[in-house]
Amino acid sequence: MALIGGGGAGNVSGGANPAGVGQLLNIIGNFAYAYSGLWTASTTQQTVLNFDTGSYMFKGILQLNGPVDDDNPSQISIAAAELVLDGQAICLIANGAGDGGPFDVTQEIIVPPFSSVEVKVVSNGNETDRFGSVAMTGRIYA
Repeated sequence: MALIGGGGAGNVSGGANPAGVGQLLNIIGNFAYAYSGLWTASTTQQTVLNFDTGSYMFKGILQLNGPVDDDNPSQISIAAAELVLDGQAICLIANGAGDGGPFDVTQEIIVPPFSSVEVKVVSNGNETDRFGSVAMTGRIYA
């Protein structure tokens, strides 16, 4: 049965929230995903994903989608996402939206078994009408 967030639950629909938006890693078969949902652009660092893995390795992609104004998509912000494994910063990815760079960026990652995973984000402004997101998608290997 599928494990949700590394636990023993056997719900293959992703639990109470089939879209999987929240801070946990959702597992269906050997596919895994975590979606932060929308977060507001802020110069204060905020945690958008936070979970522990089980007895499997996760191989996939971390994707940062920079904050954009939902009423005026030409208004975008620079943002950075930091991946922390077991309390140690592993990588920092940033979009270059403010200087003509890519709006979203990706980083291939491998997360070892029984790891504590946290993704933190920060942006270059406090814009209450600009929203970003983070996704981790990939496969698990027992």
